[in-house]
Amino acid sequence: MLQVPSCEIEWLEVARDFNDKWQLPNCVGAIDGKHIEIVKPAHSGSTYINYKGYFSIVLLAVVDADYKFLYVDVGAQGRISDGGVFAHSSLSQALESNTINLPKPAKLPNGSEEQVPFYIIGDDAFPLKTYLMKPYSRRDLSSEERIANYRFSRARRVSENAFGIMSNVFRVLHTPMLLSPNKAELVVLAICTLHNFLRTRAPSAYATRFVEEQESECHQLTDICPTYQRNATTEAKQIRDILKQYVVGVGQVPWQDVYTDKF
Repeated sequence: MLQVPSCEIEWLEVARDFNDKWQLPNCVGAIDGKHIEIVKPAHSGSTYINYKGYFSIVLLAVVDADYKFLYVDVGAQGRISDGGVFAHSSLSQALESNTINLPKPAKLPNGSEEQVPFYIIGDDAFPLKTYLMKPYSRRDLSSEERIANYRFSRARRVSENAFGIMSNVFRVLHTPMLLSPNKAELVVLAICTLHNFLRTRAPSAYATRFVEEQESECHQLTDICPTYQRNATTEAKQIRDILKQYVVGVGQVPWQDVYTDKF
């Protein structure tokens, strides 16, 4: 069953799991979006054609540290831009209006004195906000920024892996759905719910080997394309910089320098 956390205590449990499993503090979810391929709906023109040139609806999801979906929004027309899908979602509206009951800003672990808001981690498909962090632009990165990008991406990949597990098991996602957009939306919602059920009831048996042995990019769902918004607030940039200083300082992990060349 899909159940978005409804109170601060539940969000704090999600954040605790992200810090324990993926060493990213104050993170309450990883966000990602994928195109679900469908056959051309009757009389739809180019409405559902995405940037890859095929017909699709968009699945936008937030995932917890154990690959379970916390929130899904499915059904946006494939032609809608990545920023538009998020901006018009109920999640974005709830975050913007501060009605999602996220905990108040808190200090980072390991003796850090900085107060940091709780946030969702995403990639370049999403805007940088105080409640939505993403990696630094890949141009002229400092070594500290590369390390921060690795740490951000390491936690964000739980969303990629969740999509990978799901599509690896529910093979209907590998071919265009021969359904109307509304019915395809219901099928995807059902799949997400079954995914959560299986992750809860049989986590070790349900597709764990996919995460351990395969690259998340091997599944059949197509990414939404990056956004190039440059209107991030000074406060959002400052929060990202605080997190950067944390992961290269008191919050560093011993293996992080090994992986920074890719970031």
